[in-house]
Amino acid sequence: EDDANRLGEKVILREQVKELFNEKYGEALGLNRPVLVPYKLIRDSPDAVEVTGLPDDIPFRNPNTYDIHRLEKILKAREHVRMVIINQLQ
Repeated sequence: EDDANRLGEKVILREQVKELFNEKYGEALGLNRPVLVPYKLIRDSPDAVEVTGLPDDIPFRNPNTYDIHRLEKILKAREHVRMVIINQLQ
């Protein structure tokens, strides 16, 4: 029962972090709307996008890979998260 609740909570938190990252990515592109983050492109060119404001022990990556504690920490720090596009991703 409790595990099922935590799993549901994790799914919700993951979606919230995805939305947060999409918002910040859209802002980084100069748009007033969320834009889907191209995680694979960023993984392949980690210098292309600078992400600041994440809690110290948490690297930027696809939210599907975070555990529930990291998801919670990221959401607590949401006001501080910023993305800067260094090189345009193709």
